[in-house]
Amino acid sequence: MLWGYSPAQDMLGLLMETNSKKVEKRGTVKILLAGCSDPRHILMTLAKYYTHNVEVTIHFYVAEVLIDFIARQLLLLILALEPSLKVPLCQKTYLWMELFGNALIRPKSVEYLLEKSEQLIHVITDPEYNVFRLPCVDLTDLKYKERDKLEAIFRYWTRNEFNVSQHWDTRLRKKLGTRYDSKNGAFEWDYFMKMKDKHKPLLVNSNEYNQWRKNGVAFVWLETEYSMSNPTFAMGVHVVGDQLEEFGYFGDMDIGPYYTFATNCEDANMLETNHHTNLHRGTDIFCRNLTRCFYEIEHGKPYIHEGDQRTLGQIVLKVNELDMNPKPRLEADTPKTKETYSSIPLKHKIHLLNTKSIKNLPTKSKFKNFFDAAFISQSMEKLLMESDHHKDFFSMMTDGGVVVWETRKAYLDISKEGLQSFEDAVKSMMRDNNCQPVGSQSFNVDFVVKFKMVKSPEGPS
Repeated sequence: MLWGYSPAQDMLGLLMETNSKKVEKRGTVKILLAGCSDPRHILMTLAKYYTHNVEVTIHFYVAEVLIDFIARQLLLLILALEPSLKVPLCQKTYLWMELFGNALIRPKSVEYLLEKSEQLIHVITDPEYNVFRLPCVDLTDLKYKERDKLEAIFRYWTRNEFNVSQHWDTRLRKKLGTRYDSKNGAFEWDYFMKMKDKHKPLLVNSNEYNQWRKNGVAFVWLETEYSMSNPTFAMGVHVVGDQLEEFGYFGDMDIGPYYTFATNCEDANMLETNHHTNLHRGTDIFCRNLTRCFYEIEHGKPYIHEGDQRTLGQIVLKVNELDMNPKPRLEADTPKTKETYSSIPLKHKIHLLNTKSIKNLPTKSKFKNFFDAAFISQSMEKLLMESDHHKDFFSMMTDGGVVVWETRKAYLDISKEGLQSFEDAVKSMMRDNNCQPVGSQSFNVDFVVKFKMVKSPEGPS
């Protein structure tokens, strides 16, 4: 999966709610993000840091099992941390949303992707440039082989030869079978009988969802052309002789990227309805939340939206049918020289760990009783249950630390037995590792559930 199935969390805020003394006592807060696929929790935590009135330094440790996800995280981070003098706020938000969730993107977005791919090659191959251009991101834990794979992925992006439309349609045909010719009806059924039933209120409208299911374009704005493949959707990029090839697209085709930033909004007017129909699309709510996030990261103060917001909730914005022969690769004169400016200055640090870290970290004495907070993706359940690996994994948590599990609430095609099995597995792991439930524990209602680690007999400090 290229994105998570739960809203962005302010991890520092969750830790303070669960155990405020822990934050007051420490000069640093160490947060583990296991299998999240995207940097949403990093961005939300950085954005809300100014609201907590504490002087701690946050260290994020990002653990992924696929190098493809690390490559995307690097791209999304370098874009999110662009100074507004280089990439204006509105442009940054649109770019981020497209590269994050659209299979087809604008030629202008491809130009930016080509430029940043060249810069990311410099970042991973030149440690000095890494410290200058992206100083808050630490890549020292990556193996040399993984750096080579990252370089191959970034070079593949610059070639822009991925035919995402063909891959999307092939998988869609296989998935729907005889229902392919009536796919619009199948998508409508999934939306109204599955999504709307599970998520109330659902801020994504049926037009947005149907379009994404059909062609992989999640976010659409007026007067824009989505005509070029997004090569960051390619999975399994590898070297074959002198060529770079991919295995295809194996990401989500059922749920969509909306849950990361489009489940709620601080601005009440964005949630208004008319005759039980949302006046604003999930795209607009996602955009507002992400804009606020980027602004607060850079300026450390509340974002106040100015101007009117178009009410497009009842308007159908269409993208052309899938073109199996999309436009040829963009022949842009991409500068390969190193950029001479740095990202937004931050005192916090983001450590991108190697792809074996989830299994190997617990074997290192440095990481015993190390993390103050952890967010664990629902996709990690099987890996942690394997050979009781969870016992070693949770030994890395400090006494009183908070553990946040993503649930499978967003899943469409999962049985009640499947949901119950996941819930039982998570609760069993938490009991075995002395983690106490915090707040609501409804795996069918909540996107996340929280626990607190209790190691000392007298309770957490």
